[in-house]
Amino acid sequence: MPPARGKKRGAATSKKPGSGKGTRRAGAAGSQSETRTSAAEIDQDEVSVLAKGAWLSGKPKYDAELVRRLFVERLARPESHSKDVMLLDLNQYLEKYLWPFFDEDESSDEHVLSIVMLVNEKVRQNIKPWLVFGT
Repeated sequence: MPPARGKKRGAATSKKPGSGKGTRRAGAAGSQSETRTSAAEIDQDEVSVLAKGAWLSGKPKYDAELVRRLFVERLARPESHSKDVMLLDLNQYLEKYLWPFFDEDESSDEHVLSIVMLVNEKVRQNIKPWLVFGT
């Protein structure tokens, strides 16, 4: 029998008791279900705590080692999860740190590739990434 109109094949919807809201989960056996992260969890995440100290409060100072470390530990690992990129995006890493300190002659490969990855994240979210680069 064909899938019901409006539903994607292989996906099921379940309701949380008492919430009235459905959550999506994959229908294929062995796949991971989608998890939701609360605002408190985001706020307490290591990336968010780092962001508050490094670029979200006051006038940030550039630290090439921080850019390198975030790239190596959060963006370049094969096992990196999109959660890492999303957290960096939510904490305005591109807008408040990477782009303001970008120098076409001096910036490292890690700096440039971090910019590329965060622009890709904005495109994935249907956000116009080029607004970041305006004057």
